[in-house]
Amino acid sequence: MPTFNSLNNQVVEEGNSILEDKKVEAQKKISSVGFIPKVFGVMFLGLLVTLIVSTILAIVFNALMVKTEGTADQANVVTAAIITSLVCGIGAFVLSIVAPIVASRGKHNILVPYVLYVTFMGGLLSLLFLIVDVAVIVESIGITTLVFGLISLIGILSKGKIKGLLLTVIGLFLGIAILSLVNLILTVTGVYEEAYVAINWFISYIFFGILILVSIYDVNRIAVIGRNGITHNSDNMVLYCALVIYTDFISILVRVIIFLSRFASKK
Repeated sequence: MPTFNSLNNQVVEEGNSILEDKKVEAQKKISSVGFIPKVFGVMFLGLLVTLIVSTILAIVFNALMVKTEGTADQANVVTAAIITSLVCGIGAFVLSIVAPIVASRGKHNILVPYVLYVTFMGGLLSLLFLIVDVAVIVESIGITTLVFGLISLIGILSKGKIKGLLLTVIGLFLGIAILSLVNLILTVTGVYEEAYVAINWFISYIFFGILILVSIYDVNRIAVIGRNGITHNSDNMVLYCALVIYTDFISILVRVIIFLSRFASKK
């Protein structure tokens, strides 16, 4: 009975398809459990590595500068610190391009690129940690943590309803571009010193606002991924998302350090 056999095969195939769909959904639910805590956990570990590396390098270079104070060798120590920071900065920049490419292909784990990236960032920030007062750095870390906590809360609770945020970010970037051009003209001509300072501060505040909006958008995307679930290579996705919000956190931290340093210098 070929008719009944073909009908029976069709029913079996549809049944297998339904079972497969249920299996995929089950995999998604399993992979989505604890996804966001894992991402923030990996990000926190990355920040810890960065802080340890930058602190150690800053202490070492500071000790060497104190030891060589008043001698010709002190300039060599300063040069070594600058070169170390520069090399680490180049390494971090290269890895910021390589890691997303490797993650998108899905063939290799990006754990090593992630660890190298956060380590290089520590080397890059060591120069900043060397010249900025420790109290300012500690205060900046505290403020950034509170700000990023609020950012994360907004991003997670907004449930994918902030797609229009990108248009705001683009508009702010265009505004910064125009103000930067005006700032450049004021710098070159050397006129209107007060206007130059005002525009400089205005650009800084707008840029800080952009960083916050981008961070909210990134956390929101990660929350959406967590809700939808992941069917394959979830570890790589955790690492990639951690890399994204780690970069956001560091960007905000550096901006806060710059702000507080400016205020501290005026006291």
